[in-house]
Amino acid sequence: MFSLYALGMPFVDMAFLRKSQIKQGQIVYFRHKTRQRICIPLEPCMQEIISRYDTTESPYVFPLLTTEDPDEAYHEYQIGINHYNRALKHIARKTGISHNLTSYVSRHSWASLAFSSNVDLPIISKALGHANPQNTLVYIKEINDERLTEANRKILEKFGGK
Repeated sequence: MFSLYALGMPFVDMAFLRKSQIKQGQIVYFRHKTRQRICIPLEPCMQEIISRYDTTESPYVFPLLTTEDPDEAYHEYQIGINHYNRALKHIARKTGISHNLTSYVSRHSWASLAFSSNVDLPIISKALGHANPQNTLVYIKEINDERLTEANRKILEKFGGK
């Protein structure tokens, strides 16, 4: 849920998210993959999840990594994502969900929900940390035919062709 609440934050960014990256009601970090800067207002639903996992010993927000050594931390991340994806598959089987649940489902869901809520593609792209809005189209399930019809009507109204 944290990923969905945090603009579809990828698992790798959640794993490496440091407490020091949360200041003055904001989460500010650079995407692991693209190095794009992401700034997310810290909402109460996000703070609730963060508080649930808070330990004073770790510099990380979530208890996924135990070391600051880059090589060891990456190895721990790989173990964590494998465990997480196996757990998601188990949940899908137990609940009868036929869709392949992975760590990216919340990311794709956020993009699709934003798009269906009429959030502009460049904004969705920025939220996901994409350098190119074209990459974002992969995350959007489908462009609803009703939205296409609505878009066409707006164009026709501008030119008087109702």
